[in-house]
Order: sequence, then structure tokens, then C-alpha cells
Amino acid sequence: MKSFILENKAVAPEYTGLLVLGLAIGVGAMTYFAPKIKAVFQAIGSKL
Repeated sequence: MKSFILENKAVAPEYTGLLVLGLAIGVGAMTYFAPKIKAVFQAIGSKL
């Protein structure tokens, strides 16, 4: 178990960077596309 934790700590920085990058892209995409998606759903809702 200890060796597993140590291995994870050794690899962590790379994965943390990727995770942060992925989150930043995800949040950016959400804030960018949210109004457009909302408009699409409102258009569909008004047709129903």
C-alpha cells in the first residue's frame, strides 16, 4: 500500500497538470456554450 501511494505521488504532478487543464477547458467551454445551449433548449421547449 505504501509503495502504491509513493508511486502515485511520483506521477501526480503530470496528472494534476492535465486535470487542471481539462477542468479549465471544460469550464471555458461550458461558459462559452451555455447561452447557446440554453437558447436551443428554449427554442425546442417553445415548439413543444
